[in-house]
Amino acid sequence: MKKAPKKGVIIGASSGIGKALARELVKNNYHVCVTGRRESHLLELQKEYPDHIHIAVFDTTKPNTIEHSVGCALFINEWK
Repeated sequence: MKKAPKKGVIIGASSGIGKALARELVKNNYHVCVTGRRESHLLELQKEYPDHIHIAVFDTTKPNTIEHSVGCALFINEWK
């Protein structure tokens, strides 16, 4: 039986510790949904690991953040 890939969500992955953590998780065979405000930075990360990174662009200080974060979590749950 094939083992399902590990999955994770990182809020604030467009730079710094979040971006470094996303890279480490991918190196350990995780599929990762990364979030942040700067779409261009997230797209660069996704370009590095297109088969392992899904992006969700949103600002955690905005009211609609809950819908976006739930959508990200649902997507990563269905990712195979």
